Amino acid sequence: MLMFMKWGENGRESYPQSSPGDGDGWYPVIVADKKDYNPVTQEITYEKSGSVIVEKILGSPEGAYWQKRKSEYPSVEEQLDAIWKGGEAMEEMRRKFMAVKAKYPK
Repeated sequence: MLMFMKWGENGRESYPQSSPGDGDGWYPVIVADKKDYNPVTQEITYEKSGSVIVEKILGSPEGAYWQKRKSEYPSVEEQLDAIWKGGEAMEEMRRKFMAVKAKYPK
């Protein structure tokens, strides 16, 4: 799908859209491949290059350490159960958390 964006003296003046608007300053956009795009860890930017605007993706699609940790931490229910039981159950929960933190350091 062909996209267009208005570009002025100070850079981008609109978001990509399917057709150019009225007036001058509209350019075709070369859209980036968003197959592995992660909106949490990446940012989309635009740069004018000659007679086109190039969409670029900055950052890594890899999740931040906290995102990786979140999926491996015990559930909230398990955590509350360990707190309620206390003693060895709570200590075991602490060991599980520390293992995940060691696996995905800051």
